[in-house]
Amino acid sequence: MHFTFVTGFSPASLPAQAVRIFAGLFNEPDEPLFNVVPLYDWEASSLNILKEVSRGKLDGAAVLADHGQYAHGDGGDTVSRYASNLGESTSQSVASDSIVLLATAAAPAGGLWTRRTITSIDDLQGARVCAFDIESAVLLRRFGAEPVATDWCHIRERVAAMEIDAVLCSGDGAASLSLSPHFRYFSAVRYPVSPCALLISARTFAQLSTTQQDAVRQTGRSVEHQLAAVACYQEKIIFGNLSDLGVHVDSRPSAELSAAFAARPLVIA
Repeated sequence: MHFTFVTGFSPASLPAQAVRIFAGLFNEPDEPLFNVVPLYDWEASSLNILKEVSRGKLDGAAVLADHGQYAHGDGGDTVSRYASNLGESTSQSVASDSIVLLATAAAPAGGLWTRRTITSIDDLQGARVCAFDIESAVLLRRFGAEPVATDWCHIRERVAAMEIDAVLCSGDGAASLSLSPHFRYFSAVRYPVSPCALLISARTFAQLSTTQQDAVRQTGRSVEHQLAAVACYQEKIIFGNLSDLGVHVDSRPSAELSAAFAARPLVIA
């Protein structure tokens, strides 16, 4: 028996790490309960991936989710809730009992990818900045920037077409590989990034025996613990990797920039 778990992000990303660890824990034993096939760079938006999982067409996935998007439970029994950054009316687009949350992990704090050095909010006036959720867009408009909404799967082509002047996201593997050829500056404003969520289709979960379901819950908890154990080292590793790619990292942006991005607006969808 084989199950497929996908992510729309690259193999170096946090969601890919979650899928890889989950698959490895099941595939390593000599006689596994079942095999998990991990697939990366899935060409679909997070919303479409979630819809496919909810319909049982995909067995599971790892996505980035807005804060509070997923309710916390006992590591396997809680169903997902959806938030505005995955598209309008997504809370109604997928049945509330269609996906089971297995694990969550904090993503590295974000920064600004730019083509030139920025030192103040004035440097963002009129800039077309990619924003992945409503809160980011509200904040950027407050700075005089022009928010640009797009799915991650389309980010490379839009950056290459010079339709975007800056991107507000993390500097981890997925972002660095896609953005470093175009943006040579990264300001670590440490804007909160959506956490990673590892999910399984409720339809797939229901097909498992009680023993297998217990194993899935336990493995989800193991994934969560493993990712939490390395979280404190991630920023240092990310900055080192960015430097190796030739990106100029401002790990201590100006007090004005840091304070501005710390004042994250509250948006009720």
